[in-house]
Amino acid sequence: MHRHLSRTLCLAVAMCAALVTTALAVTPPAGTPDLSKMVIQASDLAPGAKILNDGYTAPASGVVADYSRAWRPATTAGGVRLVVASTAILLFSSTANAGTVFAGEKRIFKSKAERPLVARLIALSAGHSGLKTKNIDFGRIHSFAIGNGAFELPVTLHLKGSHAAIGIFIVNVDDVVADVLVASGGRGAAAKGGQELTTDVAAHVTTVLGSTGATGPTGSTGPTS
Repeated sequence: MHRHLSRTLCLAVAMCAALVTTALAVTPPAGTPDLSKMVIQASDLAPGAKILNDGYTAPASGVVADYSRAWRPATTAGGVRLVVASTAILLFSSTANAGTVFAGEKRIFKSKAERPLVARLIALSAGHSGLKTKNIDFGRIHSFAIGNGAFELPVTLHLKGSHAAIGIFIVNVDDVVADVLVASGGRGAAAKGGQELTTDVAAHVTTVLGSTGATGPTGSTGPTS
């Protein structure tokens, strides 16, 4: 499985369990745009949201730069209440490369043959002894006309006495693939809030790339909110 995909799943589970920690600062490559302006911004959320983690992280093979930001709690500007909302922005060397990764992720997430492996990765990464693969349900992939293309994989985690709805949204905008991950107590909120924030993120990516292109200026490291 692609290393980026495994990271996406781990981030989704960590986000749901509120285990996201501050990453070590990584200096972004020179000449890349400011990815901190592409993630979910404070203006996308209602007052009161707090940042859990924020900064560049070491990119996987084939990725030029990688930036993540997570918020908790996170009520969207449209009024949808979420437990946590997170974005991971991955910059590639070309639109073709980004499109290839986006298409590959969609094939894997859509494949029923891959679901047992995906469930095992989620269960192993959750750090919750009560979460078993049999307690993880996957919904049907939903596609959206956002950016160059977007889709959502709904996931429900059934824990003792409770459950959590996770929306894993992936969107491709030119040289960027963005993961928007949301968690809530109900499926409706995860779907609505995740789509709203994915639309926001796609707009941010378009604005940054439209003003600077995919070659700069280089963004800052660490918290930028």
